[in-house]
Amino acid sequence: MLYYQLSYYVSSAGTRPAASPPFSQRECAWCTRLLSDAIKVAQHDVDGTAEEDGCEVLYGRAGLLYALLLLRQSLPSSHNHGSHTSHGNASSPSGLEELRALVSPIVHSSVLRGLVDDIIPRGIVGAAKFARETKVGD
Repeated sequence: MLYYQLSYYVSSAGTRPAASPPFSQRECAWCTRLLSDAIKVAQHDVDGTAEEDGCEVLYGRAGLLYALLLLRQSLPSSHNHGSHTSHGNASSPSGLEELRALVSPIVHSSVLRGLVDDIIPRGIVGAAKFARETKVGD
């Protein structure tokens, strides 16, 4: 949803959009909170042991990291798009600025680094488990 909204603003940069944004600012804020909560859950390690429990690319921590990297890549830098409003339209670049303010904290380098730092030890544990389970007997 956030990716689609960003695409809308980027494609209509410098022009007056023919339609309003696909999602409301409220819906984008909800989606951002959902991703923020997923990041907190992914980095939560209660007992200090990093079990390999959900780092799949499609659904797990790696998938979350991929989604955040995709959002980060699609987020235009503030110097590429001015903060002016065109014709007082609610879907003007000010909407992009609001969306940027919502998305930037969850795609910050420190957040991404935290996810990577959580995925790597879990991958080591998973690789060791895989090696034990697939070891051919002598």
